[in-house]
Amino acid sequence: MVVIGVRSSRVSGETILIVGSGDGATAAGAILDGAPYRVLRAADGLRALEALGTKPAQLVVADWAMPGLDGMGLRRAVRDRPGIAAPQFILVREPLADAQRVVEALEAGVESLTVPFEPAELLARVRAELREVALRADQTRLQALVATSPVRSTAARTTPTTPWR
Repeated sequence: MVVIGVRSSRVSGETILIVGSGDGATAAGAILDGAPYRVLRAADGLRALEALGTKPAQLVVADWAMPGLDGMGLRRAVRDRPGIAAPQFILVREPLADAQRVVEALEAGVESLTVPFEPAELLARVRAELREVALRADQTRLQALVATSPVRSTAARTTPTTPWR
């Protein structure tokens, strides 16, 4: 079950899904409830996957270790599932997480945050990840605009008869 909790009077358009019931997800949820975002919750990775199919989120903040589908497994499942817009991910991990798994996450473009963390660090990472989402959306819009531009179509049909010197 997903519980929607919007507790800020200055809610922006961004939606963040908090996944898990460990210390990291609990702390992140408490911090983000006071921030200007729509905050959704899912108890575990499987419920999060289900929720993302109906309630898109721009960012997922998830416990790294969860029963069933862990944080990296959730990211892979979201990426591989058609029809789900791929959000950015921040995985919250215990201090002694396996270094190889941390490297795997970083190479996949997933941020990680070690418990315990400072609220300011979480909020800064959230803002950075949401900027990345906005940049990707801008890039997609620009690519669509260029692809349908009449100038591009005309340029593609006309070829210079003499080479430029």
